Amino acid sequence: MSERKTNVSRRGFLKTAATGLVVGAAASAPEAARGFSLVPEQDGLPPEREIPTFCELCFWNCGAVARVRRNRVLSLRGHPDYPTARGKLCGRGNAGAGSVVDEDRLKHPMIRTGARGEGKFRRAGWKEAYARIAEGFGRIKKEHGAQALALFYHGSGGPLIRTAMVAYGSPNYAGPSYAQCKGSRNVGYALTFGEKLGSPEPIDLEETRCMVFFGSHLGENAHNSQMQEFVKARARGASLVVLDPRFSTVAQKADVWLPVRPGSDLAVLLAWLHLLVKEGTYDRRFVAERTVGFEQLAAHVAPFTPAWAAAQADVPAERIVEAYRLMVKAMPAVVVHPGRHTAWYGEADTQRARGQAILTALLGAWWKPGGIYRAERGRAQDYPTPDFPELAKNVDQAAGRFPFEHEVTTNGIREATLTGKPYPVKGWFVHGTNLIEGVERAAPVEQPEARGGRLRRRPVHGARIEALRRAAPARRGVAPRHAPGGASRRSSATRSGWATSSRSPPSRSTWRRASRARARASRSSGATASSSRSARRRSTSPTASPTSSTRPRRRSSCTRARWRRRASMRSPCTGRRRSRPPRASGCSTGAARSTPSAARRTTRSWQTWRARTSSG
Repeated sequence: MSERKTNVSRRGFLKTAATGLVVGAAASAPEAARGFSLVPEQDGLPPEREIPTFCELCFWNCGAVARVRRNRVLSLRGHPDYPTARGKLCGRGNAGAGSVVDEDRLKHPMIRTGARGEGKFRRAGWKEAYARIAEGFGRIKKEHGAQALALFYHGSGGPLIRTAMVAYGSPNYAGPSYAQCKGSRNVGYALTFGEKLGSPEPIDLEETRCMVFFGSHLGENAHNSQMQEFVKARARGASLVVLDPRFSTVAQKADVWLPVRPGSDLAVLLAWLHLLVKEGTYDRRFVAERTVGFEQLAAHVAPFTPAWAAAQADVPAERIVEAYRLMVKAMPAVVVHPGRHTAWYGEADTQRARGQAILTALLGAWWKPGGIYRAERGRAQDYPTPDFPELAKNVDQAAGRFPFEHEVTTNGIREATLTGKPYPVKGWFVHGTNLIEGVERAAPVEQPEARGGRLRRRPVHGARIEALRRAAPARRGVAPRHAPGGASRRSSATRSGWATSSRSPPSRSTWRRASRARARASRSSGATASSSRSARRRSTSPTASPTSSTRPRRRSSCTRARWRRRASMRSPCTGRRRSRPPRASGCSTGAARSTPSAARRTTRSWQTWRARTSSG
């Protein structure tokens, strides 16, 4: 009987192995694993009841159904009838059941007992906590006035506490989501259409035939229903235009991707408006009945040709025209996505939002199927409220800045706290927001270049970055170059490489090329590099004498060769010694590394280094 030969691919083997693991886990999975939906619901314990609720791990507030057993949430699933969920949850929402039983969840008040920043707290009762809060708020109001207390808020509970702040008498309440996210967008649309956009954005992706995105992070965020609608629109055949310097998730799916120079989005917008006016392809009825100032707009965009925009944005003019043709073909069912996290460059962000709004108007996509629809807002009955006091000017109004803002800015409250101008802020009330992550440290923005472009300096989260910089030398076990008594090798930021950087770890081929380049450089440098390196080490040693720090010691040829071999063993990215040296069996270092055994050692060294740096 002949044997049958079966070929099993690597992918097929992994699928089979994964199936076996899941079956084994289903038979013996603990309740904690079932809570995170690591096993299918039908294989886990049946719930005693299902309770409708909603998720507040982000502002999307998806409707959810909690599967409960013995008063414990086993898992969550999207509510099938809720418009922002439609039966699905994102990865964050699916893991939401774990936050209920997380060991770091605060379940009772904590009062600080140590010095500020020391991290020492004690547990307190609710009565004691409320009494202490009331005493502090009362003292601030008595000594500095009610406006000296500021609120930072986010989430569904924010409006309730905001009402309490108004009753207290303070006008200073702000959400980081305004100044750091959607404020400039809302101002731009309000100046153009007379009303701001809500959250989520009222865009009709279900019936659109063309989508235009500006620097969007859709697909990389938790915007659940919008992502579902986007996928269905692309499957239905809707075209996609993306302006983004990054090759983002949506840019990968685009029919036309314009990798514009950062800050040049408005140049492309002006070119599209120019083509709509010049070729007469705009919605004439909407412009005649619903707009004012069209003649001034036509005169303004006349010189902004696609060729001019191509020079500004560093993209081909033909691609700009191609994107324009897709929009005209689909009008009025065109979604010009207003975007989120649109705070990029300052005033230019508002002007870009106005350009997007005007483009929507000329395409006739405002309050049209497939464009931006008019959201209906529910009305609640009147409920009893206290007699609110007359409020003073908030910090932005008192400073005479941001005349078009709809909310107080977090940076205005921060600056008033630090400088006492226009008046001092002495207390912060923080609800539902992480200020270290949510309020960015201000960073300067480059002035526009001669061609009209802007270069962006990314705002940095000050406290977190400074903490990482201080902690990096400690993690590596080496002090920075200029630290007192520290080793004089490369600085901590360089030695830590990609571990404390925003860049991802390099590929294996990049790592090997850098290894070979460093080996060649060390061999060519010879004894000079070795002696200078030893001199620098002695100069930073606490016991080194002045004479020894300036006069390198002479070494024999054997010692110099040993130093060259050690230098070639160092990682080009981290400066660390590799795990095992290459064998120099009668040949040069480079030849030894090209042998199979040396290649295996290099692979192991690369894997060890990548695992170490990726884990941070």
